Amino acid sequence: MGIQLVKGRLLTPEDYTHVEMDMGEDEGINNALVTESTAKKLGIDKLGILYKDLQIIPVGIIKDFHSESFRSKIVPTVILAKDFNGSGNMLIKVGKGQEQQIFRSVSQIIQNTYPDKHVSFHWIDDLIAKQYEKESKQVQLFILFSALTLLISALGITGLIMQNLEQRTKEIGIRKVLGATVLDISRLFSKDYLILTTLAIFIASPIAGYFSKKWLEDYAYNVGVQWWFFILAALAIFLISIITVNFQTIRAALNNPVDSLRNE
Repeated sequence: MGIQLVKGRLLTPEDYTHVEMDMGEDEGINNALVTESTAKKLGIDKLGILYKDLQIIPVGIIKDFHSESFRSKIVPTVILAKDFNGSGNMLIKVGKGQEQQIFRSVSQIIQNTYPDKHVSFHWIDDLIAKQYEKESKQVQLFILFSALTLLISALGITGLIMQNLEQRTKEIGIRKVLGATVLDISRLFSKDYLILTTLAIFIASPIAGYFSKKWLEDYAYNVGVQWWFFILAALAIFLISIITVNFQTIRAALNNPVDSLRNE
């Protein structure tokens, strides 16, 4: 199951058939695996000996692993070698292409042993995905609204540049007559919009960083808010702005200046 052994050994079938020790109660002693953090917290420093307070005999120490979602820190975990009592969960590692065969075999064995018990199967991947179902929906909504925001922004820039070009048609014609190239005119108009875009990025980035950090605080383990996230987003916004502005500007600059001056 991907468990990494640090010290001692893993559980074997013999660990499930050990003779219970009478401690004056109905409880027996179980061989067990403990995680590193559990061993440190409970003071388990020797293996193969009985810890009466815990009613276990640790046979191995394994690396810590997540048994819950990343919203929670890794919890102390003890894996007991305990006889199956007819109810509970089992983890079965299945090779690719063997799913149906394993399902039929396991179902038959359990039904023969416990005919009055109901058996249901669940994929671990599905159970893990269910833990993050809320996040998956949030990602989908974020992508949708981000795309809509970019579309509306592009339409807004298009409207502004078209209005600006309409008001400065005569200026464009005069500049072309005086020898300005299409690139010069494009650079002239792009500069103003890039300044506005830069100002918007400087205003929006701290706000986005603050809310991103607050959202990530819900998780015990997170990637943090990296500076390159904002650099990547800024480059994407600059690219969309430049394409939108230059498309309209170049189209206007390619018009015959004589026609624009005559109309003015």
